[in-house]
Amino acid sequence: MNDGEMLWQKLVLPNSNLRLVFCGHQTGAAWLSSGRPDGTVVHQMLSDYQWLNTHHYGFGYLRIVQLDFAAKMIRVRTYSPDLDAYLTDGTNQFTLDLNL
Repeated sequence: MNDGEMLWQKLVLPNSNLRLVFCGHQTGAAWLSSGRPDGTVVHQMLSDYQWLNTHHYGFGYLRIVQLDFAAKMIRVRTYSPDLDAYLTDGTNQFTLDLNL
């Protein structure tokens, strides 16, 4: 079985065509941009909102990822259709460079 570091070393690091990694089934939300020796950047995003309220499955929060090729940006928002609300802190709403 591979953990996150093993996947990075075996799969992501040697394949410069991988630029986005989406993760789940790990409690919480986070993002990280990591550089490779060849200069390419990998954006990694974790989202698992079930912990927010286990009786209501995390209120249905989901990640909305918009790739804006004209502006060369990735815009990320987190929205709950159950609550009709966004999480707006820096972990759940952010912008990244689109380096595809």
